[in-house]
Amino acid sequence: MMQDYYSTYVNKDPSTADFKQIVEKHAGVDMSWFFDQWVYGNDIPTYTFRHSVIADSTPGEYRANVHVEQTDVPATFKMYVPLEIDYENGQKQYVRLMVDQPAIEMSLLCRQSRRS
Repeated sequence: MMQDYYSTYVNKDPSTADFKQIVEKHAGVDMSWFFDQWVYGNDIPTYTFRHSVIADSTPGEYRANVHVEQTDVPATFKMYVPLEIDYENGQKQYVRLMVDQPAIEMSLLCRQSRRS
């Protein structure tokens, strides 16, 4: 995306709208929400995270019940929040949660892979 932006606008004076157009071309979706919040807006969210983990009946599988609260922003604010899951064997799993309301509840099935 950044290479496309650079090659398209090298030695030119691009606007924020020009950059948004390149972002949307590569994302394949309307990114107005992101630009309205993070480029033109000035709200900064605060996140509160709670979770519980329950071993599933299948060995190496767990159910993570996740609660995320988003404050200090309008109720319509949305953001992908990264989540890192650490397993006892040192394995890590990464998930992106879309928080698009003041609070979300979600249940995630987590699978620990076997290491040889």
